[in-house]
Amino acid sequence: LSLLVSAADEKIYVYRAGIEIGVAHIRIADPEIPIDEGVFSVLVGQGDLDDPWLPGKPAHRWLNVHGGDTPDAETEEQAANRIQIPLYFAAVIYEMIEPGTTLVITNLAAAPHTKSESGFVVIAAQEG
Repeated sequence: LSLLVSAADEKIYVYRAGIEIGVAHIRIADPEIPIDEGVFSVLVGQGDLDDPWLPGKPAHRWLNVHGGDTPDAETEEQAANRIQIPLYFAAVIYEMIEPGTTLVITNLAAAPHTKSESGFVVIAAQEG
């Protein structure tokens, strides 16, 4: 399972084996401040705190694989608390999360219909 939170799209996307199986609108608290981006992976077990998106349930243990490494970076908990996911959707996702689940948080757009800024290049070739 892979989760992608896009602040630009204001959506959370859920993928299984690369196929989108769910999407929901999210809200970002203080949207004028970029959210700290990162890549996280779920470990075995659960933490001592409540899940930030599903109060009353124990939080999954997330390993920060990449991101949030600047001195002024938000903690993972602060960043998660700024992302507001609809409760019904969070409940469904919570039950699907298992060790190895990946969470990507980005300020970039992820939707295919979103237009890229000028100069954005995915693949470029040069004659040698």
